[in-house]
Amino acid sequence: MVHRRLAALAAATGVAAAMVLGAAPAQAWPGDSTVMTYGDDGCDGDQLATIYALAPNGEWLSGNFGPWGGYALTFTHVPAHGESVRFDVFCGTTGYHSTQRWVNRPSVGTSLHVDL
Repeated sequence: MVHRRLAALAAATGVAAAMVLGAAPAQAWPGDSTVMTYGDDGCDGDQLATIYALAPNGEWLSGNFGPWGGYALTFTHVPAHGESVRFDVFCGTTGYHSTQRWVNRPSVGTSLHVDL
């Protein structure tokens, strides 16, 4: 009888511990230098865009994006303190613009909203 109660108590404790540990929110690992930036490309209206991004650590990215006005680029070497990244945006019909934006490691997840 005592063994059954101890077994039931151990099982209940295990289930409770699994529920508490399994409910932890997903967070970025502080040492993870991969960050996906996404947002509005800054082109007026629906047009294609080509975006080049250059970070001071030498990392550069490029991408061609459709007429929906959004972009997403994934940096893999963002320093722990963040960095100022240059974005050059070539809009299909309205021309070119360049902007500097701060890119840092988010405290939760690995995505960062950055409008250009």
